[in-house]
Amino acid sequence: MLREFSRGRLGSISAKCYAYDDEFGPVFDDADYDKQCALIREENIRLLADFADWLAAAGLSATTIRGHRYNLDFYLNHFLIRSDMLRASEGVDCVGEFLGDWFIYKAVWSSRNSIKGNAASLKKFYAFMAERGLIKPEELDALRKQIKEELPDWLETLERYNAPDDDPPDGWPFTRDSPQAHAAEPKALPSDRSC
Repeated sequence: MLREFSRGRLGSISAKCYAYDDEFGPVFDDADYDKQCALIREENIRLLADFADWLAAAGLSATTIRGHRYNLDFYLNHFLIRSDMLRASEGVDCVGEFLGDWFIYKAVWSSRNSIKGNAASLKKFYAFMAERGLIKPEELDALRKQIKEELPDWLETLERYNAPDDDPPDGWPFTRDSPQAHAAEPKALPSDRSC
């Protein structure tokens, strides 16, 4: 159901969207959407620069800092913006969805080490956010607990995804031998058509 938009879930986003859908959130026209994404990306650039300074003050090497920034740029500027146009502070609750699903299926470089590295980057980043008062300490505690408890499941999902001879991961609608899989196979195009 569409209704007039009044702040809603996006908090301080200043551009006007023309409607709000109760199920899907704010509905922007293309120009407004692009403006909002650009504003969030600018905010993320500043956050990542401050985060890098924070890591440097803690004595981390330039290579380690660069790795954390790379991981966080992907999370903040690709996953959070594309999935729901969320700010970094709103993304603390999305880490499980990112590492346990989206990253595994979307990042061709996903591996055990990259999942663990992203988990470490996200813990450090949200510790920085909590220290700055940008998220609540309880949110950081919940994030740390979630990563500790769910990391083995995320790694197992990755292993199943990367093992094509085994059963497909949970959530895949069909197995190779199911009748639905054969019914879903594309039909041959007529010979007079070309792609």
